[in-house]
Amino acid sequence: MAFAAPSIAELQTAHPRLQVQIRTNPARGRMSHTDLDMVVTVGHPGQSRALTRFLRDYELRLYASEDYVRRHGAPQDLADLGDHPLVYYVETELSTESLDAARESLRHMRTGASSTSVMAQVAATRAGAGIGLLPDFCAGDDPDLVPILPNVFRHRMEYWLMVTVEAWRNPTVRAVHERLALHQA
Repeated sequence: MAFAAPSIAELQTAHPRLQVQIRTNPARGRMSHTDLDMVVTVGHPGQSRALTRFLRDYELRLYASEDYVRRHGAPQDLADLGDHPLVYYVETELSTESLDAARESLRHMRTGASSTSVMAQVAATRAGAGIGLLPDFCAGDDPDLVPILPNVFRHRMEYWLMVTVEAWRNPTVRAVHERLALHQA
């Protein structure tokens, strides 16, 4: 939730007693856990009992470290990607169709380093573990990473926010919701 951190920091500055837990999981969002007030999902949640709101779109793009490119060369087209390891999610942990579709579009790449944490994926890519399939908002401005095939490969993704009807009655939950939505518009 790197994109949400500034909003959460502002809220905590304004409301020092506010407690926010961020749990990451590349699985389809569910509101079945009673201790969750809201869930940010990758892709439309499709759950009708929760209130849903589109937060933002982003793109998964390919990145590598300059050192990796020096050592292994930069792919010139999609076919060249088969010679490089992919840094991405642990495939057995994925149950989000849009993330599955991103991986399927690069099926000719062998899996290299993988993690359920996108920040670990960024770190592994920075360290030269392979070519990372990373969110543009995490890697696009990273001076240690260079775009790979930026005009050839982009996979559009969406973040959605889900809030239970019961949690929506809580003014604090509504304030967090509105701050996230405001910063993503």
